[in-house]
Amino acid sequence: MKNNLLIKAIIFYLFGLNLASAQVTDSCTFIQKDSIITVEMESTNLNGGFWVVQNDLPGHTGSGYIRYIGGDATGVAGKSQLTYTFRVKEAGRHSFKMRAFRENYHDNDVWVRFPHGGVITKIGNDSTGTMGSNWFKAMIGARNEWYGFVKTQHLGTSWGETFHDIYVDFPEPGVYTVQFSGRASMFRIDRFMLYYQKSSFFGMNPENAESPKENCEPYNTIGRVYLSNPLLDYTIRSGETWTYTIPENTFGGGTSIGYSSFLGNMFQLPSWLSFDQKTHTFTANPAYENGGKYTILVKAEDNGTYAVDAFTLNILGNRPPEHASAISDTAAYTGQSFTYDLSPYFSDADGNTLSYSVRSGSGTIPTWLSLEGSTLSGVPTNADLGNDTIYLTVSDDFGGSLVESFIITVKYAVVESLFKNNSRKLYMYPNPVDHILNIRTEGNGKGSMALIDNMGKIIFKTDNVDLGNDIVLDLESVNIKPGIYTLKIKANNSASEYNGLVVKK
Repeated sequence: MKNNLLIKAIIFYLFGLNLASAQVTDSCTFIQKDSIITVEMESTNLNGGFWVVQNDLPGHTGSGYIRYIGGDATGVAGKSQLTYTFRVKEAGRHSFKMRAFRENYHDNDVWVRFPHGGVITKIGNDSTGTMGSNWFKAMIGARNEWYGFVKTQHLGTSWGETFHDIYVDFPEPGVYTVQFSGRASMFRIDRFMLYYQKSSFFGMNPENAESPKENCEPYNTIGRVYLSNPLLDYTIRSGETWTYTIPENTFGGGTSIGYSSFLGNMFQLPSWLSFDQKTHTFTANPAYENGGKYTILVKAEDNGTYAVDAFTLNILGNRPPEHASAISDTAAYTGQSFTYDLSPYFSDADGNTLSYSVRSGSGTIPTWLSLEGSTLSGVPTNADLGNDTIYLTVSDDFGGSLVESFIITVKYAVVESLFKNNSRKLYMYPNPVDHILNIRTEGNGKGSMALIDNMGKIIFKTDNVDLGNDIVLDLESVNIKPGIYTLKIKANNSASEYNGLVVKK
């Protein structure tokens, strides 16, 4: 891939998508103000856990949101713990809210715990259940939107699968903590709130500012691996080879850091993406069907400690050509130039240049027909009369293609009516003619046909011709001498009349 550094700089400058950022962050105590505690989830240090900060999903508050990428932990609470410290000024019951986002069925919850105890869940308006200091799962129901109302479930109890609101009792003013632990992989959390139940406030207002901070302490990096410079996101095109080496200054704090990489849900990397642990280099060869966004996790380990980071690899999966409009059958006429531009019938959503190739049922296109770019052209001869099914392949440069077919019908040259201003047409071949005259009309049913000389005399007539099929007239058998004649055909079942000049050699 050309100039990876330039692409990296452009993506960062235009979009600012610093997907994963578990950089060293001060740990602070958040102070309750106006009965509310509001904490942005990215306002803590994520080192030592499988959490990353992202900001590529619109609608978040603060500088971003956090996402758990450590794999599902539905049965094991306490994995990748995050701790937030806050000061309560109003003793008593508080409502717990969490603003989060889910995409799929399973990425919908996180483990939560208040170590001091006091967690109460509510059923309806009158019954309560106590969770105390135990881990409980906090979950949301809505999909594909930031949702600010969180519930919990008491599985294995008499409440079964019922959803419950979450409340926390604080016996006195003071400093408390709340802990979050990864549960559903890829779950996103924007912020959490605690508000005093006796206040007039209700709900999760994303416009509320984060609570004031105090007692901020720096993260202790001594003897620990930590993230120093977050990885940037990349966008690459399918069908091309891409390589990327993790910069040496991405992680700090170690003397002999080992690297590994997985997908964001701890699955193995796809077959088209490899990671060399010795050179710290990714190599990707995605096919166009691999298009999409992939969260790539990088784990650095040393001295029994680790730090993780992740970046989004956006594969511009090639979309094959598609119809801009329905292609139609067409006609060519003997002795006349024929052109047919194929490009208006097809488009490419990726803006790729399209190429065209054609064949007929026999494998090659008719000898009178040629293709240059997107245009078919040629001059059919008398030997080319009839129908040819043309099979067309429209391709882009990245493996996408579309196959279509249409019919080109080669017809006799057209002689418009000389005597009546109507839309009916008469086809005759050959003309001038030596012996056999082939005739076709656009009518149907039975009718009559006559040849008239230049004196107005009918020199040949028949009352039983089939207008729906080709008519063959043997001029020699009816003793037509060289000269110019008027051919007149009239339908029995309508007022349609076809007239044309015939030149007998």
